Amino acid sequence: MSLGSWLQEQLFERRIVLVTGRLDDDAAARAAAALLTLDACGNRPIELHLDSPGGALGAAFVLVDTADTLRSELRVLCRGQVVGPAIAVVAVADHRIDEIAGGR
Repeated sequence: MSLGSWLQEQLFERRIVLVTGRLDDDAAARAAAALLTLDACGNRPIELHLDSPGGALGAAFVLVDTADTLRSELRVLCRGQVVGPAIAVVAVADHRIDEIAGGR
């Protein structure tokens, strides 16, 4: 098992989904699939760690729509920049945390 897949498995077990970089259609689809899978596996809160300098509005709406369908509580942690369409994802979260002092 590679380090990357091991790390992904550890995050998944802790119900953490990472979205870093530009929020495009591929990133949104991967995150939405992970969120829906975690939601189907239990009702403990899910953490979405978000660090996005911008992206596509359509991709943000994919995550907004996904967040609206979750039964589990969604906690969004802003880990750096959350700019442009990615702000919509933060707006629909059950809980928002600006984890890094001075995060934008």
